[in-house]
Amino acid sequence: MFKLRLCALFVLALLVVCSHAQTAEKMSLNDAISYALSHVNSLKVSQLSVKDASLAYDENHATALPQVGADFNVQYFYKTPTQLIPDFISPAVYGALKNVTYSNGKALELPLNQGGGGYFQSSFVQPLTTNLVLSVNELLFSGSYTVALKAAKANEQYVQAQLASKQLEVKNSVIDAYLPSLLLVENIRTLDQNIDNLQKTLRDVKATFNAGLVEQLDVDRLQLSLSNLQTERENVDRQRGTLINVLKLTINYPYEQPLEISDDINKLLTATPEASLMADLDLASRPEIVVFNNLLRLNEINVELQRSANLPTIAAFGNYQYGYTRSFSSLTAVPQGLVGLKASITLWDSGLRKVKIERAQLQLQQIQYQKADVERGLSLQVLNARINYQNAKRRVASQDKNLELAQRIYNTTQTKYKNGVGSSLEVTTAEQALYTSQANLRQAQYDLLASEAAIQKALGR
Repeated sequence: MFKLRLCALFVLALLVVCSHAQTAEKMSLNDAISYALSHVNSLKVSQLSVKDASLAYDENHATALPQVGADFNVQYFYKTPTQLIPDFISPAVYGALKNVTYSNGKALELPLNQGGGGYFQSSFVQPLTTNLVLSVNELLFSGSYTVALKAAKANEQYVQAQLASKQLEVKNSVIDAYLPSLLLVENIRTLDQNIDNLQKTLRDVKATFNAGLVEQLDVDRLQLSLSNLQTERENVDRQRGTLINVLKLTINYPYEQPLEISDDINKLLTATPEASLMADLDLASRPEIVVFNNLLRLNEINVELQRSANLPTIAAFGNYQYGYTRSFSSLTAVPQGLVGLKASITLWDSGLRKVKIERAQLQLQQIQYQKADVERGLSLQVLNARINYQNAKRRVASQDKNLELAQRIYNTTQTKYKNGVGSSLEVTTAEQALYTSQANLRQAQYDLLASEAAIQKALGR
């Protein structure tokens, strides 16, 4: 019993250790985009729409192919229907029998008033019938069908263009969620480095204070700076956790599973050649324009469809029937078959087709105007994104120089302080200026990355 309890405790402890030892998955920006493209539900819905559009085309195409059907039925009249028919039989029989005589020469005695004039019941329905019917129908020509098939194919292409646009939208959403998280991760790295450096400086100053060479004020100032850095680090880490959850939501990642950012901001800044950011805008490659082009095609087909509404429709059909009828005494086969053509055309529709054509043309013009506005907006989007990129690039260069200067000032004040010719206040002031320069550079680098992403988005990549 003791061994059993010991084993149970061991297994429980192992499960606890395994649960705590769950390692966080590390994702680069490209990893996050790939994960989102495979897991975001809205994309799955769009992919199903593409499949449905493909099936809709097959459905339209199948309507003009031969349609073969079969019917089989059995019916039995347990009480056959009858009709009243004038009695035309009795007069004939009466006339034939009234002249009949027996061998002894005596005439046959017949009832009186058998000359007819009455009715009798008769049935012309067989009690049991069976039928097997095979039928074939095929559409030979229809102007509306031909145009509808074009529309189904155009709709399939339109839905595919919508999927590409949705994929780009998801990609941009992932970038918008990833970059702020990356900025906070970089800030945490910088804060950790500053905390580590400040802790070393504080240890040195405490040793100097114990030797009686500096004042308690110097130690307190460094201790306050260290406490502020640690508090800021905790706040940034909490913000990072919130933004990581936003990223999880964006890529449809499980909330309960840990996730870490693995990219480096400096690596991302050099990942995209500047020449590609300055490439000419190809409007035809923008998913929005591709969607509009397909939408225009659909409306053009709609105009064509309305114009073809009065074209004739021709269909062929065939039918073969094999049946049996059975009375109470015999079984009879009754086969029959037929083939034919059916043509139909609208002779007069009171101007309905003309109105439908005009409305379809109006809808086409509306799409053309909307496309033109979108094209102008996209061109302006690229122009503004490139202006922001150039501004962000200059800010990064400026903040990089400011950081070098702040670092040099900080190093100088540290050296002066250690040699006894500087004050701790100078060190603290230089330290705050260094931290501010670091934060400004990180923000400028983030703005530069965001402007690069904006150009890529404007170019439709």
